[in-house]
Amino acid sequence: MLNDDSQSSSLLRLSVNELGYQLTEKDFQLLRTIEPTEYLADLFHCDSQFGTPNLTQFSEVLALTH
Repeated sequence: MLNDDSQSSSLLRLSVNELGYQLTEKDFQLLRTIEPTEYLADLFHCDSQFGTPNLTQFSEVLALTH
């Protein structure tokens, strides 16, 4: 396991473009799991038997980044 100093210096050496790409890729992987029915159930405030787990997870991740 790396200590905090090693992790910090490792993070600082990352390319800004690579970091942006990796974050975008991670967000996209979450976004593509959202089923259309989840979005519609949330949009129209309907009770769905499946719920909105993927939409909720994506919203939580998005809220953390802004």
